[in-house]
Amino acid sequence: MGAVVTMTFKKAKVTKHTQFRNGMEIHDCNSASDSRLLTIDNVNGRNEFFTIQLVGGGAAGSDQKGGAAGETKIVHYPTMSGQYFIKLGAGGQRGTNINGGTTAIYKVTDTGAYELMEFALGGVGSNERIFTEDIPSGKTAADLARGEVPNFDEADTGGAIRCGSGGDAGNNGIMGGVVIKW
Repeated sequence: MGAVVTMTFKKAKVTKHTQFRNGMEIHDCNSASDSRLLTIDNVNGRNEFFTIQLVGGGAAGSDQKGGAAGETKIVHYPTMSGQYFIKLGAGGQRGTNINGGTTAIYKVTDTGAYELMEFALGGVGSNERIFTEDIPSGKTAADLARGEVPNFDEADTGGAIRCGSGGDAGNNGIMGGVVIKW
């Protein structure tokens, strides 16, 4: 006699697409202060990828030449949860030849200590003068009098105004900024 084997198969479960909660935190030169304590909850208890965009403070312009923009940096973290302290780099002050300040993010530990997480350096100032022979072909002295602008475009910052720009000739640099997106 032959045996009849009965096999049962479970129907495969259909995986539901989870809607991730998108968000953005902006702390930049348009903010009321140069520092901020920020709390980020792990979104819905899940690990999310976070994109952090930082720019240091812009350097002041010399009497004739625009200042350098702050360093721009984009980093990615697989998860962020807890408290973070954001310190924006100050813009360089005209007449003092001071560089733009460093923008930094610190993780606040359970003991209340601040651990440096990421930073972007400020732009470098100078007292450089412009001589006719130093002007590149196709440029004018007025072109060189404009401060440099950071590498982020409007899409990178979600439409936020660019911060960390170097000051135009004779002007202060602009404070840095931080944008965190998930």
